[in-house]
Amino acid sequence: MAGEGPSAEELEAFCDRLVDITAVGGRLSLVQVYTVARPPAESFVTPLPDAEVDAIAELVRSRTGLLAAAFYGSA
Repeated sequence: MAGEGPSAEELEAFCDRLVDITAVGGRLSLVQVYTVARPPAESFVTPLPDAEVDAIAELVRSRTGLLAAAFYGSA
């Protein structure tokens, strides 16, 4: 929905998929969590607040045990 970041369900599904990948031998050295950094094609798309990007990276770390880095936008 316009003006909203990913839902809790979407984030949980993302973490579940990362766990699935590593459970079958996938090797992920870093998960990059980022938001838009350039003006997007759709005007209703805006960067996530830094705190929300940080929260997503922390969720990835805590749910998967993987390293995660946050990258911020400025669009």
